[in-house]
Amino acid sequence: MGKKVEKEKNELVEEFFRRNDPKDIKSMGDMYAAWKEFFAPAFQNLLDAEMEAKLRIL
Repeated sequence: MGKKVEKEKNELVEEFFRRNDPKDIKSMGDMYAAWKEFFAPAFQNLLDAEMEAKLRIL
């Protein structure tokens, strides 16, 4: 894995833990909910971009 990708991965994990205190994560359900909340905006943007691209084709 390239150094840039590794750096971006580390930054992503650091940002996640800045927003979510590990002491508040008591179960896998808590962890899942935290990751879901953290990544939801990114996934929504991806879905919106995909829909826009498909609508342009039509």
